[in-house]
Amino acid sequence: MFYKAGFVESWGRGTNNIVEECVKMGLPEPEYKYTFSSVQVIIRKTPLKTPLKTKEQILELIKSDKNITITQMADILGKSRDTINEHIANLKKKGVLQRMGSRKSGYWKTNKAKR
Repeated sequence: MFYKAGFVESWGRGTNNIVEECVKMGLPEPEYKYTFSSVQVIIRKTPLKTPLKTKEQILELIKSDKNITITQMADILGKSRDTINEHIANLKKKGVLQRMGSRKSGYWKTNKAKR
């Protein structure tokens, strides 16, 4: 059926092509469900998500709350304060992040620099 519809180039290559195209588009590989009388191919349209790195997570937290504290970030991310401080120092050094105002009443500002 797929061959006659023009979805596959030759007999037996269609499923391989589908898998390759899904991978190219960052989608999960299709799932195959077999029953007594049919084969069901499930193609998900949601791209695979790669976990964010700690610095990216910090920037996302700051984006959602510019007044967030280092302690709050450490608690949310399950990291130590020292780890968060180290990443913040690197982000500041690169010019991506700035602390505006005092430690108590200040806020975070992100800059459009190379992350």
